[in-house]
Amino acid sequence: MLWLELRDGFDTDALYTRAIRERICFAPGGLFTAGDGYRNCLRLSCSHDWDARIERSVARLGELPHGPLLAR
Repeated sequence: MLWLELRDGFDTDALYTRAIRERICFAPGGLFTAGDGYRNCLRLSCSHDWDARIERSVARLGELPHGPLLAR
């Protein structure tokens, strides 16, 4: 697994909604707490062999936050 912490105020739930529309899946950080923490974090699985499809998906995931601001 790869755990990413993004800037404070970033909403990975909103990013997940955008990403899943493009068939890109990750785990928003809020899933890993009973409280309201880790909302600016996400977890990526690294258990699949790296291929061109995964590379494109990771690159696209990096582009998605540059659309409308995803702050809470």
